[in-house]
Amino acid sequence: MSVDHGFSYLIRTHFCDVASQALKDLYFNVYINCLMGVSGLDLSSINKALSTAYYTDFVLNVPSIKSGSIRIQMSNYVGSLDGLFGVDGSSEGHRMKIVAGVGLAMVVTALLLLVIVYIRWPKGPQDWEKQNSRFSSWPFPLRTSHCSFLC
Repeated sequence: MSVDHGFSYLIRTHFCDVASQALKDLYFNVYINCLMGVSGLDLSSINKALSTAYYTDFVLNVPSIKSGSIRIQMSNYVGSLDGLFGVDGSSEGHRMKIVAGVGLAMVVTALLLLVIVYIRWPKGPQDWEKQNSRFSSWPFPLRTSHCSFLC
């Protein structure tokens, strides 16, 4: 957020761990303007429960505000709190990458087969009987000598 120079700022941060399945699963750091505010914050250790609100206050003094803004960041040991990682650090996006890779392989295979069929497909009938047949452009030969469309 943008701030004015020459003032100190009280920053109140509110937290609530609604993602963890057990106590002591989620630890993270809080940085304010690239300075460590809290290291290894574990809400369940503080609250002794899950899904319980917690807040803490910080005062940012004038020398710490260099760019005219205050930047608050959080990170955990896997470097992200954006939902792509579980609380144990395992990647939830790994499964999606596998599905995307299999889908891409299927599309590439289908396109390759279409190209092969197009290249190997006969360009047109070679004799006069096939040229005058109304079924000559169909991919499979039809034998109509003993059958009609209604049989």
